[in-house]
Amino acid sequence: MKKTILGLCVLIFPFSVSANTFQNIVVNGITFNNVVYDINDDDYKIHVAISDSETNIDDLAKQQNAITGINGIFFCPKDYTVCNGKSSTINERIVNGVDYSFYPDSGERGIFGWDKDGVPLLHQTNRINADSRADIFEGMGNFPILFANGISQLEHYHDVGLYDNKMKSAMKRHYICSNKDKTQITFGSTSAASLNDLTPALYELGCWDAINLDAGNSSQFLYNGRRLEYSGRNILDGFVVERVGLNVSNEEMKIDKIMKILAPAFKKASLSNANIRIDAVLGAIKTARSKIYEENSIDTYDNNGNNIGYTIDIKSLKTHTRVYLLNRLERELQIFQKDLNS
Repeated sequence: MKKTILGLCVLIFPFSVSANTFQNIVVNGITFNNVVYDINDDDYKIHVAISDSETNIDDLAKQQNAITGINGIFFCPKDYTVCNGKSSTINERIVNGVDYSFYPDSGERGIFGWDKDGVPLLHQTNRINADSRADIFEGMGNFPILFANGISQLEHYHDVGLYDNKMKSAMKRHYICSNKDKTQITFGSTSAASLNDLTPALYELGCWDAINLDAGNSSQFLYNGRRLEYSGRNILDGFVVERVGLNVSNEEMKIDKIMKILAPAFKKASLSNANIRIDAVLGAIKTARSKIYEENSIDTYDNNGNNIGYTIDIKSLKTHTRVYLLNRLERELQIFQKDLNS
């Protein structure tokens, strides 16, 4: 594994990255799992994926031929009494230049997105880049705004009486941000943190414009087709990353063919033997994935020589396709094993 020194208070990555780079890092005692998207990398595309009915990050990603993604903005789940049994959102959603927003005014929410050229931008009606809404090609709005032009917005929410106990409490956070040069978009999740603790750490990582994303029971995070987080509640939207040249539908068909071979063989065995065989295959998948990640990883150290995390950066399309296939096959085997034992 290679080694790099990460100088904080600089860009999120001071070294070359692809647009699906994964970062696990501890800053100010908070553990971050991030995906960094480089807008100048033609091998990847970032999308806003939306649905009118409840779904999950896996299906939202497939909708856009994507392999990586995170859940998006706050919505009203149908299991809430006030929702009258229907999932919906009033937050802003803009896809391919079409504005699906409920209101023309974003209120205290901020819209994070990008223009037709993929350059990230942050907008809030009458307050932050007020004339930029028409420039948003894709984006979503959520509350609160964490940073605007490198300045924390928490004091503003204090002033207007919207800084509540959820913001003060230590809990899992999801966010999306861009760096000062507007060359990178980063989204990710954290260990438990209050917003007061989160914002200085995000600044250390180079976030310049940032909004909070939905988390809690809606937390879903997908990397290379593998669920890193899945809290169980379905969602309505997300930010997803496509690997150009990797045809997700083709890989899913390959997985279907593999499962049609494996499933009958497992079913013929006794339950205990079937579980032993499935576990063996799952173990082989884990070993193969670990080898790929090891070969494409860099240990990260701070300026004092302390190991603070690692980065996974896969540049080869062939390798990316292989790891996606492994991850999706693992998921199908896990579902099959669960059904077999139920």
